[in-house]
Amino acid sequence: MKKIKVRLPASLTDFSPGLQTIGLAISLYLQVDFIPRSDTQLILETSGEGADAYPLDLQHPVIMGMMRIFQKCERAPTGFTVRVNNSIPLNVGLGAESAFYVAGIIGANNLVGIPFRREELVEIVSEVAPVASAGITSMLGGLTGYFSDDRGIYFRQLPVEPFKLLIAIPQIENYVKPALPETVKTVDAIHNLQRLPVFLDALATGDLTLLSRVINDAIYAPSVQSQIEDYDAIANSARENGALAVTPAGGGTAIVFFLEDNHDEFAKQLEETHSLRTMVLPVDTQGIVISMMQMSS
Repeated sequence: MKKIKVRLPASLTDFSPGLQTIGLAISLYLQVDFIPRSDTQLILETSGEGADAYPLDLQHPVIMGMMRIFQKCERAPTGFTVRVNNSIPLNVGLGAESAFYVAGIIGANNLVGIPFRREELVEIVSEVAPVASAGITSMLGGLTGYFSDDRGIYFRQLPVEPFKLLIAIPQIENYVKPALPETVKTVDAIHNLQRLPVFLDALATGDLTLLSRVINDAIYAPSVQSQIEDYDAIANSARENGALAVTPAGGGTAIVFFLEDNHDEFAKQLEETHSLRTMVLPVDTQGIVISMMQMSS
């Protein structure tokens, strides 16, 4: 029997003019160990961020991801110990909820002999993950483009120059993620479409000054910003003190800052001035990492 270890990164989606089209993986990780047992018990152990957020049973998203693979293989699950160690804050726009499902899908696929290849796994992730683009970004790493239609799933890994981001998380109780608008003004759609090609080139070349001029999303970001208390004051203060760009992380509540340097000093200032929890994180270019260890019988 083999013990499977899966590690995958957090993701940023819906944070730019590439709304619902691209995702960026960042170096903040979920790690899950899958350990076969000699009995039929399912033992789930959790630690880290959101350790108590889900029931320790079949309703946990890691286990739900596993079950999707077993169902597709038409195989009954045997006994497992599943150890979840999560460093990605939940419900702040960093893709933790989708990462749980992806970890279960990838872990189970390896436990049963890898019946599904990458393209098939991407399709399964898109069916199961709460935010498909977040799940696919965590799986592939780097910068990922994605869309689907009635003929299938289409995805590409896009070039990105690694750089650091500063992420700050305000403490907001009872935050409700705004829904995407059902209709969009033509002027707002054009605003995003005009900026998207240049935004992708800025990420590919690491040109953060150019990125700062084209990162603004006119469709979804305004409604998210209005739900984050003191967002305008935080963003204006950040720009006055050297931040090139500021944007909410998808549906919030995390705020992403793009800087050329002095990330740690800037983080300390945000903590002291606005009582924000901060993290300085590089872009992740690996995506999911899987390791296996033979267990003694």
